[in-house]
Amino acid sequence: MLIMPGGVIRGVGMITAVGWSAHETAASVRAGICRCAEGGIDDLQGAPIVTAKVPDQDEDGWQSHAVPAGIAARESRLLRLAASAIREAASSAARPLPLVIGMPAVSMSDDQVLSALLAMTGSAIDVGASSVVRGGRSAGLSA
Repeated sequence: MLIMPGGVIRGVGMITAVGWSAHETAASVRAGICRCAEGGIDDLQGAPIVTAKVPDQDEDGWQSHAVPAGIAARESRLLRLAASAIREAASSAARPLPLVIGMPAVSMSDDQVLSALLAMTGSAIDVGASSVVRGGRSAGLSA
């Protein structure tokens, strides 16, 4: 775990089911917007699982980020979503920033994840000071 005494949050970025940015997401949440729906998957008791999936966007949106070759579709989607949020968070930074990212246990190594995100974000992150936290759906909380 990366602990930085006196650390400062320099930027926030997100892409969610209710917003393409941190500002849009915050406004949607304040307005009570929820895009939850049955996800087409049932739990062990046969009840539908409710999800909130980030919708697909046009060719200029989050899906436009080029992913390095050889990366599977699931990982490509995660990297594209992360790249959009990272670009937003780092947009006002004067230098590359450390990144702590929560990811599921995917087939890519931590170095592959960070290298791909570095390429996709235009060098917005400091790879040497960054880390990947694995933990499935709870990885974001662990990070």
